[in-house]
Amino acid sequence: DKQTSGVLLIARTLKSSKYYGNLFESRLIDKKYLAIVHGVPSQKYGKIRFPIISEKKTFQSLTYFKTLDHNNKFAFLLLKPITGRKHQIRTHLNYIGNPICGDTKFQDKIQEDSLKINNLHLHAFILSFNEQDGKRKEFIAPIHDYFDSTIKKFNWTSSLVRDDLTFDSLENYKLID
Repeated sequence: DKQTSGVLLIARTLKSSKYYGNLFESRLIDKKYLAIVHGVPSQKYGKIRFPIISEKKTFQSLTYFKTLDHNNKFAFLLLKPITGRKHQIRTHLNYIGNPICGDTKFQDKIQEDSLKINNLHLHAFILSFNEQDGKRKEFIAPIHDYFDSTIKKFNWTSSLVRDDLTFDSLENYKLID
């Protein structure tokens, strides 16, 4: 998704391409995203299971999220997509009534006078996996300036320095429907 900022994994050889392709297909790559959304989700810790329809086919999809911080109009979320469907996070958040700030795909009609948002506030923050030699690799992408200024505007910077960037006990996350 070209509007999403953050980490991007690119294979330089055919062997690497096959290896990483298999990791993605087997769901062995851990992906974490940050998003700022309109409104506050009904649950602090939740999971969204909503089918994604693409080219007249329906694909099951699952995204976990946790609310890192919020005010009365916006929420700062950490997301963990389990499946990797096209526009999955954007579709899921729109489905639960919390569209991503700056999203144009869903024709986001929400306007906020105090916060002019022109850029998609979705960031591929952390990507981790086991390398071919078995070593664990983790890549963290710096947050883009426009995204960072929104975080600072709401004093949410402390949300990124806490040990709150993990997803534990996923069975306790409540299904949002």
